[in-house]
Amino acid sequence: MLPIRAVIGVSYRNNPEGVRQTFYARRSELMQNYPGVLSLPSIQYLPGEEPDSADLDRASLVFDRMSAERFYGMPVVVHEHLISGSSDQNPMGRMVELSLYRISFSKEPRINPDFYTQSSWLSRTDFEMETVLSPLPCGLCTRLWREYETKL
Repeated sequence: MLPIRAVIGVSYRNNPEGVRQTFYARRSELMQNYPGVLSLPSIQYLPGEEPDSADLDRASLVFDRMSAERFYGMPVVVHEHLISGSSDQNPMGRMVELSLYRISFSKEPRINPDFYTQSSWLSRTDFEMETVLSPLPCGLCTRLWREYETKL
């Protein structure tokens, strides 16, 4: 079985008190992987779309598809590659290969309910409080972000 390969968009900012907040979206129940889970925005890339972490223009093409599908065409600006990782430790029992990129939006994104049912800017503590009782916590993407975020 082929691995699941995806890009993850990480948008973060400091609130007025100086606390870092990250943009999270709750996945629709229609989503095949991790339905109903609060996670970072993501999209699987198609054969031929494989981004090279050093080539932000190529990665932007995948994020353009994310923008069209999940944010009603609101532009997603790709700033830099943050971190990549893979794991087969997940409820699907499949290898997952993810690349996280720092992204931004020109204004608050409108979310397509076929993909995301709500969105929030959350601090790490707020995210942990929101997900502490989640029966299916998001896995690799949030672990990679947590690992990277501690270095900021």
